[in-house]
Amino acid sequence: MSYQESKAKDYGVNLCEGCFEKQRLIDRQFEEIQQLKQKLNVNQRRLKDGFFGSSTPSSQVPLKANSLEENQLKKGGAKVGHQGFGRQVFTCSQADEVRISEVAEETSQVCECQLVSHSSNERAIDDLQREVVRKIYYEIRRKR
Repeated sequence: MSYQESKAKDYGVNLCEGCFEKQRLIDRQFEEIQQLKQKLNVNQRRLKDGFFGSSTPSSQVPLKANSLEENQLKKGGAKVGHQGFGRQVFTCSQADEVRISEVAEETSQVCECQLVSHSSNERAIDDLQREVVRKIYYEIRRKR
């Protein structure tokens, strides 16, 4: 067997033009199938675990398909009537200082109508000034 004959061995590749084009089409379709399978796996994992994977907040985790209906309807949080331990609001008489903010305008800038006294918004805040906590009670007067 000569060198030329050994080099022309058939390794399973058809060299005719039609077969070559068919093989290229098969290869392209195979790659496309692989990409679509990968996208499908990502979407299925996202549906199961939530958009951010293991970092998804519990409020955005989808409901489990196998959880009981009664467990899905349960409301979270504290029991009804529980007082809690949040920031305690104080009254105007308990404040160290009361600040009242007046509305200087007498007419509306938009429609130039006369403004009439209305209710006020009240806020109770703990203000730290020079390492001394003072209770300040704000009353913000409003007009309409």
